[in-house]
Order: sequence, then structure tokens, then C-alpha cells
Amino acid sequence: MTMEATLTLNKKLLGSNLKFLRKSTKLKLIDFAYKMSSTESTIKYYERGNVNLDALVKYKKEFGIGLDELCFTDLKNKK
Repeated sequence: MTMEATLTLNKKLLGSNLKFLRKSTKLKLIDFAYKMSSTESTIKYYERGNVNLDALVKYKKEFGIGLDELCFTDLKNKK
């Protein structure tokens, strides 16, 4: 017997968290994109929840946050 765990990623929550983290830096979008070795349009794409694992790892390292927290916790309303 095998057990499979399935997690559903809430793209809206993930995008919101990425935007929240970016805004917490107080950097302009273009400066944040440069810091993340990316482009403004790519950062905006990520902030709509369309992000790949490599990008998630960059955010994890930049902000010192776990992937589980990044993907499944509402950071704006975290107490």
C-alpha cells in the first residue's frame, strides 16, 4: 500500500507573498529585479503566481524564508 500526499499550490497566495516580500525591501521594481538577476516583467510574472522552483529558491535565500512558509502562509497577515 502506498500513500501519496498531494499539495495544491495557491498561485494567488504565492504571488501575493512574493509581492509582499519585494515591497518589504523598499526597492523600486527595477532595482529589485536587478538584485534578483531578473527583469521587471519576470518579477511581475512571478507576482501573478507563475513561478518556477529556481525562482522560489532565490526568494528563499534572499529573504531567509522556508519554501513551505513562502508557498502556504499568508505573509501579509502573519502575526
